[in-house]
Formats: sequence, C-alpha cells, structure tokens
Amino acid sequence: MHSAVRLGACVNHWALYAVLLLLPVTGIGARYIDFETIGPVHVLLTRILFLLVTIHITAALWHLLRRDGVARRMLPSRLLRGR
Repeated sequence: MHSAVRLGACVNHWALYAVLLLLPVTGIGARYIDFETIGPVHVLLTRILFLLVTIHITAALWHLLRRDGVARRMLPSRLLRGR
C-alpha cells in the first residue's frame, strides 16, 4: 500500500477514535453545563463522525473491489472459509 494511503488510513482511524471519545463528553457538557457553548461543538463532531465513517466505508469497499489483500485482513477468517 502506498505510504500516502497508509497515512490517510492511520489519520482516519485516530480521528474516528478521537471523535468517538469526544462526542459523549460534549454531549454531557451540552446537557448539564452550557448548551449554547458546547452544543454547537457536539453537532460539529457528529457531522465529522458521519464524514469519517463514510470515508472509512468507502475505503473498505475500495480495497474489497481492488482485491489487494487489505479486505482479507479486515474480515474474520471464518467468513473467508465460506462458513
């Protein structure tokens, strides 16, 4: 896999983890502390999450169609045996 693609995958994964950790924090903050300030951040993070998941799914399908072996590493081995 090309180094730029590998870097993009790494950035996307870490961004997904960061957003998934920040969403509950901002949601709780918006609910209990200050909705006017924290609420828009929560909404923005929700939209970023949607974008990151879309990129992630698109990349997974791209690897599946290319048959470059990356999709094989993502799938459980029992699915590859045809069970």
